[in-house]
Amino acid sequence: MPSLTTGNPQLLMMLAGIGLLCWLMVRSRMTRRATAPRSAPTTATTASTAKLKYNSQAQIRPANFAGTGSVNAPADALQWQLDLHDLGRELKAELDCKLIAGRRMTQDYDRASRRLLALIRAAEHAQAPEQGILSRIQSRHAEGWSSGQIANEIGLSETDVLELIPISSSLPSRSESTA
Repeated sequence: MPSLTTGNPQLLMMLAGIGLLCWLMVRSRMTRRATAPRSAPTTATTASTAKLKYNSQAQIRPANFAGTGSVNAPADALQWQLDLHDLGRELKAELDCKLIAGRRMTQDYDRASRRLLALIRAAEHAQAPEQGILSRIQSRHAEGWSSGQIANEIGLSETDVLELIPISSSLPSRSESTA
């Protein structure tokens, strides 16, 4: 541990700063005590007109709420005030819930739009297959194959092939669409 006699400048500056801080705190407390009133005000009017610098120096406590008598207001007005306060709290809670729901929906929409954009980009780079199931059914049916033979080759049931034959017949063939 360094001693004070070696002349360590950092230690000396730190001690000087602490001493200055203590002196300022003691001086400000003494100044406040000297300017504080010696006796407490006796009425509420002198307390309300007294100029207080800090709340901690208040000499008189405010009167406690004792119902409608302390406010000098009719009971209906106070009930109306309480009802409005409750309504305000309910409306604020409702608004907070709607804001949270709106934020959640916005996040979901952003997530969905990013996903849709990624799918669109993937679709732009994807290539269509040379020959799909419907076009294979159409070409085999045009060649005169039976629905059982088509089903065995493609790997579908015969009833599926029978349902897809009218659909594939209504589609234009590849040779017609390229011509």
